[in-house]
Amino acid sequence: DLGCLISIPFSVYHFLDVCQNQFVRMWPSLRQELQCMAQSIPYMAHKVGPKFSPLLLATDARGQDHNDFGGFGITVTELEPGEVGQLLHLGETPALSIARANGDLSGLKHVDKPIVPPVPTPRPPATFTNQLRWIPA
Repeated sequence: DLGCLISIPFSVYHFLDVCQNQFVRMWPSLRQELQCMAQSIPYMAHKVGPKFSPLLLATDARGQDHNDFGGFGITVTELEPGEVGQLLHLGETPALSIARANGDLSGLKHVDKPIVPPVPTPRPPATFTNQLRWIPA
């Protein structure tokens, strides 16, 4: 259980609080705690593969327009077998970016050549755009 593992380092945090920005000898309790943490590593495990929900939620990310105020709609649909895999594949598909985080285009390999749009990122399968499958939540 993660809570038990997090409860081990009491002396570590206390030492960091008390001796911040100082060069001091390690306390015996701190050394013992660090050894305990190191010895508990083989027992640390977390299951990162829980089952996915059979329900998929979607929101209106379009924003406000002449039809509605945008962003307030939430709908739900039941996933068919295989659709979770499709969504995972879609979400993990790499996209291409030519700009840096600050918007600078210095990431271009050849600044003298025109920017050619890349192949568009895949969209969800057509079955997800069928409005009859979605129920307001």
